[in-house]
Amino acid sequence: MNFIEKLKPSKDGIFIKSIWDIGFLSLLFVFVNISTSTIFQFVNIPMSALNMIVSVIATIIIYLIFRRKQLTNNLFNIIVNIIVTFLSICFVMFIMNYTMDVTADGNYYHKAAIGAIKEGWNPVYQNHYDFNVENNPSIADEKTSLWVNSYPKATWNFAASVYCVTNNIESGKAIIILFMISLFCMTFSYAFNKGFKIIQAFLIAFILCMSPIVMSQLFSYYVDGIMGLLIYMTILFLLIISDRNYTLISENEKWLGLLMSVCICMNIKFTGILFTGIFCILFYLYWLFKSRKQADFKKQFINLTLRFFVIVIVGIGAIGFSTYMKNIINHNNPLYPLMGKDKVDIVTTMQPKSFAQKNRFVKLFESVFAESENVTYNSGDDPNLKIPFTYTGKEIDESSIPDLRIGGYGILFSGILILTVAIIMYTYIHIYIYMRKK
Repeated sequence: MNFIEKLKPSKDGIFIKSIWDIGFLSLLFVFVNISTSTIFQFVNIPMSALNMIVSVIATIIIYLIFRRKQLTNNLFNIIVNIIVTFLSICFVMFIMNYTMDVTADGNYYHKAAIGAIKEGWNPVYQNHYDFNVENNPSIADEKTSLWVNSYPKATWNFAASVYCVTNNIESGKAIIILFMISLFCMTFSYAFNKGFKIIQAFLIAFILCMSPIVMSQLFSYYVDGIMGLLIYMTILFLLIISDRNYTLISENEKWLGLLMSVCICMNIKFTGILFTGIFCILFYLYWLFKSRKQADFKKQFINLTLRFFVIVIVGIGAIGFSTYMKNIINHNNPLYPLMGKDKVDIVTTMQPKSFAQKNRFVKLFESVFAESENVTYNSGDDPNLKIPFTYTGKEIDESSIPDLRIGGYGILFSGILILTVAIIMYTYIHIYIYMRKK
């Protein structure tokens, strides 16, 4: 009876703790897998099933270290959490075996990178083109290798590790659903713990995971949806670190979660550095401002700075070595080939021709308030502005495009944006009036 009572949802009960652990374990597994692949590449161990074996064992050990104080009283729950998490991971990989990425980028360079890593390419020491020339000259292509050599490789290393176990290149797409599971569980657990009703916590977590971008890229190797999920995770952990009253997990676990979210996001797309950097810097400055008058401010400043320094070193210097460090070594530019000298323009042909004469604010307005469609440079067409909350059958069809550029946030986004701004303004006005009267 006591066990059943404990299972009832309460803000610090077994149910909520288990939901958190399943989400945290999913994120931890992906991070450990990517880190293991990186370490193996540094010591020149080829990709094999060993990566997956080591990743699973290391994930369980790290999790048990964080839960070592609970092993005596909650061993059964901890074992259940581990079993549920890894059964979910296996199930997602199994499902992905029966889906196919038919997208242009997925088959152009994502699979080219994943297949090469699985077959022995080491991005730390080898050039992708040279590897193909030596091992399979019929598929060697300098244009493809340009992107494979230079782009962040976190999803490729994870997918190659899965590929070695399943022998199916499609199964590596499981990473996006694992991040969805992770974000949903951790957001739900935190929101419920902070006083939201169970349905409210569910809706918040569900909406964060099920964005139009995530859903359109669910069965592909596109990474925009993944990056969005990781940005949300980064914000979640920054909020949790700020919340001194949240004691469901330890301070070290909070910071490990932030490190994992930021480091993976940095190695999804180049813009991952920008977005995670903005939020981390804002919270860093906020935390320093809050503690400026405390006696141990200097100690807190050093501690906080060191923590973020470690995150940058792990994300860019270790996991991102084969991308950022090699780009600096080979091209004197960590963001090659998208910025700096000898940059390759991939934007102009992908946007409407008229955008070349418009400033960024006009382009932002048109891309948000126009019909959802891909208007390319060569088409000569312009975006078609529409009335918010309206849509056409063509827009619904276009929404399945994984890299939708005009109206890419969804066919209802422009209306939702206006409504959201109105609600925020209304709320702040009422707060201001209330404070004035008080």
